[in-house]
Amino acid sequence: MQLDGSDNVRSRIAPLIAFSGLAIASASAQALDLSPTVKVGYEAGGDELVVATFTSGSTENVKAGTGILGGIGVSLLNEAKNFEIETTIGVKADFINAKNGDVTWIRYPVDVLAFYRFWKLRVGGGITYHLNPKVTSSGAAAGVDQTYDAALGYVIQADFLISGAEESKGAYLGVRFTGMDYQLKGGGYKANGDSVGVQFGYRF
Repeated sequence: MQLDGSDNVRSRIAPLIAFSGLAIASASAQALDLSPTVKVGYEAGGDELVVATFTSGSTENVKAGTGILGGIGVSLLNEAKNFEIETTIGVKADFINAKNGDVTWIRYPVDVLAFYRFWKLRVGGGITYHLNPKVTSSGAAAGVDQTYDAALGYVIQADFLISGAEESKGAYLGVRFTGMDYQLKGGGYKANGDSVGVQFGYRF
């Protein structure tokens, strides 16, 4: 397979902590229902980070915004069940696999999102902070490793509440847009990681 192709964490994560604190403070005015939540999904988009050419002549790429994602966290729902805060930590990864080598693009998103619930929908968004974004490679693909600074971005999301907005617990299915740039560690190249995806989640 042939292939082409000093982070100040405290200052970058400060807006995430501030947003989380403000959201929780606003929701605390009413009785809260605190529940665990999980989510899985897939997003696509962004600049190409790696292009692989296989011996058959076919190609495959890794894009900055693309990946399978999963997360776990907590959800705060107010007594009226019309305002929700969701905080999760998870993993987002994309892969190129061959018999003689592999490429993995991985990052660990921390999301703090706020939603307004009505009818059978919830709409909202918030901020996302991607920890330790990096490309690793092995075998015939070795040599395309890339390490990026932790990155702060935003999320816009809309979900259909399968169990209905009046329910405290249940599943949802929706779409989301993530706006994100990844800066190569040490400066230089900046990759656009904007992505659009689908997501399934459950509030227990």
